Amino acid sequence: MATVMCIMGACDRGELSFKAQDAVVTPGVRYVLTVESLDSTHTEAKVTDCSEIPGMTVEIKWSREGQDLVAHAFVRNDNPGYVIKSLEGPFVDGLDFRLEDYHLLMPFGMGEMYRKCPSEKDEKQPMDRDTQWKEKDGKFFLSAGYPSRNMSMQWCAFSSDARGLYIASHDPQRKGKFFNVYYSPTDSTFSVSLRHLFTCFPGQEYQVPELRLKEYSGSWHKAADCYKSWFDTCIEYARQPQWLKDCSGWLLAITKQQNEELLWKYDEFAGALSDAAQERGLDIVGLFGWAHGGHDRFYPDYYPDPERGGEEALRKAVKGIHDRGLRTIMYVNGQLIDQNGTQFWPDTGKFITMTRKDGSLVSETWHKYYDAPARTHGRACFSCDVWRKRMISLAKQAHDYGADGIIYDQLATRSPMFCYSPDHGHSVPAVVVEQDRLDFISEINKEMSAIDPEFVVMTEGVADYELGCINIFHGCSFDVYPPNQKAMEDRLLGRSGATWFPEMLEYTFPDLLMTVRNPAPVTSRNMSNFTLVSHLKNEIECRYLADVRYLKENRIPEIEDYANVTTKPDLALVRSQDPVAMRDYQKKLADFQDLHKELLKTGKFMDVQGFDFEASHSLAMAKSFVSGNKIGVVVWNVSEYTPLDFAVSVPAKKLTVAQSPEDAALSVSTDGYTLAPQSIALLVFE
Repeated sequence: MATVMCIMGACDRGELSFKAQDAVVTPGVRYVLTVESLDSTHTEAKVTDCSEIPGMTVEIKWSREGQDLVAHAFVRNDNPGYVIKSLEGPFVDGLDFRLEDYHLLMPFGMGEMYRKCPSEKDEKQPMDRDTQWKEKDGKFFLSAGYPSRNMSMQWCAFSSDARGLYIASHDPQRKGKFFNVYYSPTDSTFSVSLRHLFTCFPGQEYQVPELRLKEYSGSWHKAADCYKSWFDTCIEYARQPQWLKDCSGWLLAITKQQNEELLWKYDEFAGALSDAAQERGLDIVGLFGWAHGGHDRFYPDYYPDPERGGEEALRKAVKGIHDRGLRTIMYVNGQLIDQNGTQFWPDTGKFITMTRKDGSLVSETWHKYYDAPARTHGRACFSCDVWRKRMISLAKQAHDYGADGIIYDQLATRSPMFCYSPDHGHSVPAVVVEQDRLDFISEINKEMSAIDPEFVVMTEGVADYELGCINIFHGCSFDVYPPNQKAMEDRLLGRSGATWFPEMLEYTFPDLLMTVRNPAPVTSRNMSNFTLVSHLKNEIECRYLADVRYLKENRIPEIEDYANVTTKPDLALVRSQDPVAMRDYQKKLADFQDLHKELLKTGKFMDVQGFDFEASHSLAMAKSFVSGNKIGVVVWNVSEYTPLDFAVSVPAKKLTVAQSPEDAALSVSTDGYTLAPQSIALLVFE
């Protein structure tokens, strides 16, 4: 018998009296169930009423937990011909928010802020394609899968300066789910839902993770505090060695490319490559393409390159970097298997690659140079023990070579999905890139910690569910690519309907260690300032031969220098900056962070809390950092041309330090201080 139930218990659905403009938030029982036939056709169907397919049960219960309104959903499958694959719902409908007043905060990457209701007339925002409003059947929607770089946390909010609505899933197992926000232009209302991924086979039942609503008073920080206080109860955070906390950032160097072009010889690692890092105040060298195959080629075979002197030369090179007082992190890809050029693929790789329902293998193609063929890689299924053992062996190899850590590329970038292989030791189908990925990384971190507690595990992307096993994240989302001048001004002046908002993740998890993403051999003043103010680690990347010449010779490249490259750096950035001036400015910022590291490196990021700030124009930003009884306020004048007159005060504390990395940038004024354009200053109160 098919049933659908709504059990309200002690809760009246109209009891949540949160009013945005004039509307009341009304939780509902609407849902969409996705089922799939268990025959060879794997026919998928979406149903909104269980009576459409006999033997399916959905129960939805809303109840009060303190001030929170919580929905619990339960499904049961008694139909022998189908597996249930997901439940979207219950939907929370009728949210009458004007985004100009109640901004929508979504944890896409570190965070994005939507402050204008979408319209078909809108221009595309300069954001990841996955986080743009999309249109279908006259309505707009946002959708992103957790855990991944597109959905780093399990909460979002509609928030004004004075109050807001917190929407979250307090799911301690951090299962795969998609957060969906819908907007209907006809009645100007939003709907919010979670689509939970799982498998419920005949004779099974499944308790769906909760959906939680909470009205709060105050700024959006109250919502972040709510999520953090819950999250702390269900995770043990990964250790962070002191050297990692104290580092300023890294120079990511692809030392051999996909087309076999040699960019850095082993005997240059401790010489010119380390010079380039130290001259910019960067204390980690990220060794990419260090193996015989180069970058994005021959994975997962990583052997010292005979062309550069083999294992002995590599060991000597890593030791030489250490002798310079620098650290090294060595690269491997955590999920890709090259389908050509290795014996691993035909013997093992193709059998452990994730499989779609039609039997095809899940793959990615990477093509770096026009004069070399693209490389197609299978994506390994983390359920396969042989892949786990291979990846652990690579961490031990990196440690044996003398590296201080290993980066597994892509392990916090992709969303959960289904795998249909019958040979991976999981059900068919099974949700993968979820618990299996977490177990995989946790096993590596645990084993390496036992060998060397100072050895770190890093990955690309960011997702909070990996905070227990990843020591530092390599930024890979729109909001950690440092914004250019126009993007900065658009955000601060309110000109953009959607904008980057890295404060969302950084405030929620102030101990998070993460780099910006800057795929160029140079940065700008504002990019460097953004990195410091956002409590992130710095980065420059050296990926191509023209980048090497830039670092070695301060040679500004010509456009033709990248003619053979498919994914070029930001040429406007690279060609507009003075190489020497920016090299020196990066070093000054790094030295400044070292001077005040108890605040700027190991202090707690508090965003705009704990101080009062007055500024003479809107192109300014101020953020606070706390360490013991000290509060440091970093002020950033974003303007290209206009000095900033400002004043900062902290209740019950006295100013003890007012300093800028550049002495001439900060001066005392009648009512406070004056800060030069595109400069920062730190004010310390005790």
